[in-house]
Amino acid sequence: MTKISVLVLGLFLSLSVNRLYAEELAVVTFIQGEVFAESVSKQKTRKKAALYMLLKKGDQIIALDGTCEISIAGKASIRLSKFSSVKMEEILSGKNNGSVIRITSGKIFTKANKAKPEDPDLNIVSSSYVAGVRGTEFLVSLPNFEGKPNDDLDLEDGVYVNEGIVAVSVDSSPKTKEVLVEANEQVRINGKEAIKEILSEYAKTKMEIFADFQEFKEENYEIMKEQYLKNSNLMEQMKKKRPKL
Repeated sequence: MTKISVLVLGLFLSLSVNRLYAEELAVVTFIQGEVFAESVSKQKTRKKAALYMLLKKGDQIIALDGTCEISIAGKASIRLSKFSSVKMEEILSGKNNGSVIRITSGKIFTKANKAKPEDPDLNIVSSSYVAGVRGTEFLVSLPNFEGKPNDDLDLEDGVYVNEGIVAVSVDSSPKTKEVLVEANEQVRINGKEAIKEILSEYAKTKMEIFADFQEFKEENYEIMKEQYLKNSNLMEQMKKKRPKL
């Protein structure tokens, strides 16, 4: 093999590795009850979620009569209430190297660290509004899927802030009709109207859940991600070596 061929091969391998390592993941860090994961694949295979399951961009988590916590690339955590569903639309990717979690039903508690401008963005998106995180603990509420009641967490559509600040936009755009909601405040969503109020006592009691969030260190995420990428790379190599029929 010539020197030029070796250099080209080295560059190709380097780009392949960089491409793989650019893929960020989410991790299921706590699970209780009936929770399912739906793959991003064309078959949309659904299976029971498991502790330390890795989720990719496009994957969906559905909590039936159960709950779970998910670490978003070790940078933020969300907890799904019963009868809730979220989709991983972006995981530390896109223009701002941020994450986008789409809530399609139910309630999710969000705990994120965005204390500095350079910290990654996190947007919680629904069909009617966007909640942009600015270093905070907050709850996002939508109707439960199939209208199932959840007596443990009965809140109107909206955003309820425990700590920090959340920028709420009612036109599914972070820069449109933005309302800043601070600690001990809430915004109820009525159509395209955002009604800002003092946080209700009921919502305050539900915020105590943040004290029970599972700690998942960023270094643990990096270890899991590295192992996942090694396994993925190995599987790709094995596929290439399979004889063609």
